[in-house]
Amino acid sequence: MDDGIGISFTVSDWIFPTKNKGDVRIVWTERDEVIVWTVSSPPELIGSITFTHIEGADRHIDDHYLVTNMYLDGPNGSGDYKRQGIGEEIISNTCIRVRFHVDDGNRRDDGGHLTGDGPGFAAKMVAKGFAYWEEGDE
Repeated sequence: MDDGIGISFTVSDWIFPTKNKGDVRIVWTERDEVIVWTVSSPPELIGSITFTHIEGADRHIDDHYLVTNMYLDGPNGSGDYKRQGIGEEIISNTCIRVRFHVDDGNRRDDGGHLTGDGPGFAAKMVAKGFAYWEEGDE
């Protein structure tokens, strides 16, 4: 898969049945970006989640993924694919912990910040135990 910047290889690729918009294709790349497409022909980009892999500093801090960008609004920003379970499907199927920055209105040095539906989504994932707040942000 060519992401326009260079060649990006697929690490994982699966089909997910949304709540009421049909199946979508979820592709996890080796750049720790998850890209979501419609399965229609031709496929349309729904959006993506970008993770930053954080290596644990010691035995007290585990390796984890930090969500630094998330946009799953649907083709052309239509909003049609919001609240379809796509984000939860991705977050709940990671191999290591996922963390979010607490929404304080500021963009972090790593680029992470929550906008739009992001704060509510992050809080829901934390409440369900699928994700955690970034250490020091709680």
